Amino acid sequence: MSENCYSTEIFHRSPKAAFVCGIVDVVCSVGEIAVENQILEEQLNLGAGYIFRRSGIESRFYKSTESSFFDLAIKSVNRLLEKTGVLASQISVLICASSTFDKNAPSLACRLMNSIDKEGTNQDCFAVDINSACTGYIYAMSMAVDKLRANAGKDKKKYAMVVTNEVFSDYLGNSP
Repeated sequence: MSENCYSTEIFHRSPKAAFVCGIVDVVCSVGEIAVENQILEEQLNLGAGYIFRRSGIESRFYKSTESSFFDLAIKSVNRLLEKTGVLASQISVLICASSTFDKNAPSLACRLMNSIDKEGTNQDCFAVDINSACTGYIYAMSMAVDKLRANAGKDKKKYAMVVTNEVFSDYLGNSP
């Protein structure tokens, strides 16, 4: 994945088995500005093709100055909910993982839930952020499954949402 990739997954707990859990769907969004390697190679005095030969990356994406970390995350969340038909009231767990959060409080998970649940009907949703770079995604998936397993049979809500969001372009020098 390239910089500024926002991945959102929905997990589903099957009511028919003791405990079966799987990923229902995945969506991904990227920043609005695509930058080809050639531009970066010229800025950094690198030879043509240098970046691709070493990384396999052809271009990278940056968020525009008009968009925020939250804007990019909610774009993925809304696309996922629309694509799957899952309602905010059906989500038992919402976990966000990143190492580039734009604010510490309130958490991105709570801001996202407040945005998708405008009526406030899902106030008991477990919503938490994990600040742990690449492994945060693995931790978030593990926590989502564990929370669904712990609530199996007790909670009628059967979905967990994991949102991974990284915006490194705000921290990189020589960004376009």
